[in-house]
Amino acid sequence: CELWFKQILFELDAIRKLMDVECVGNINLMCITSKLARVKTIFELMNNQFEILETIPPLNYQAFRDALTETEKAKLELSENVPTLLQLVDRWLAYTPGLEKEGFNFWRKFDNAVNAYLSSCRDQAMKQLNPVTKEKLLENYKKEFEKFESILLQERHDELIKK
Repeated sequence: CELWFKQILFELDAIRKLMDVECVGNINLMCITSKLARVKTIFELMNNQFEILETIPPLNYQAFRDALTETEKAKLELSENVPTLLQLVDRWLAYTPGLEKEGFNFWRKFDNAVNAYLSSCRDQAMKQLNPVTKEKLLENYKKEFEKFESILLQERHDELIKK
């Protein structure tokens, strides 16, 4: 699992470097697309492994962080001072012509897409006649809602980071 995470970080860092330019050209876009496809494939492979990671208590995760070498800790601290991939994508989209007159607002689009997805999940669950299926779908909806809440609500995100 750790090797896959390192590969994902390697690919995302390479994408970040490709996007941290004044003008992202077509060749860079092809490289970015290829690297994102690789990351997607890794995430698909790791999907079941993430369920295992969810069982790690926060104290055990903290013990893992404490076990990092000084070099790894320095890399983490250094990475906090560079633009994130999300910031670079947002900046790139803001300069992409034709998306919106006032500039592209990634977070608003993402929030709208998430709300549409969650509404669809809830509606699908509520339409179920079988109570067991309905309950399972509502449980899945609640998990998805909480997951996206931790991304979209700064207070919730900060609360989870403190744990």
